[in-house]
Amino acid sequence: MSMSMASVDQFLNFGLSLVSMRIFQKSQFQSEKAIFTLRVIYVVSNVVQLLFFVYIMQKIKKTNDSRMVKIRKEASLFQEDNDAEEEEMTYGQYDTLELNKMRKSTMIQFLVVCALHFKFKAVQPLFVQSFTPIRNLFLNPLYMAHIWNRNVLRPFDLNMLFKKTEPAKESKEKAEEQKSKRIKED
Repeated sequence: MSMSMASVDQFLNFGLSLVSMRIFQKSQFQSEKAIFTLRVIYVVSNVVQLLFFVYIMQKIKKTNDSRMVKIRKEASLFQEDNDAEEEEMTYGQYDTLELNKMRKSTMIQFLVVCALHFKFKAVQPLFVQSFTPIRNLFLNPLYMAHIWNRNVLRPFDLNMLFKKTEPAKESKEKAEEQKSKRIKED
């Protein structure tokens, strides 16, 4: 069973949403002290997220990986659909592009969650979004590449979790040779 890391992240986000809805129905989590604590945790998690972004950007600039990757051009609002059009860029450029997307997404999420919380008094989004840096640390390929120094595939959509791996052709041949040697010895 292979599952993309993005799917696992979405599943965890959904699970956290369900858990938070259940938890925040209790009156003890509606007190001013609990809400203030949740606000502080949310702001701290966003600051940590931004610090991770700065660190990753420094690592991207430091390594300046010049290996090439082909990616499908993103659809523009004013251009016709052209599915076959691909763009070639370096790993460093691709990682910078993905980091900028994440940074914009984080800023928009921050504003939306703040609006939901202060306008509609919703506390669940604060709870769910407070786990974002932790989820990213373990499930985001950009984090895995630059914080954990793991090899990841680019484009990042190709990275799978729980992927069934088959032994390489060479290792199969070696196993067959060893098996035939044992048979000959017997």
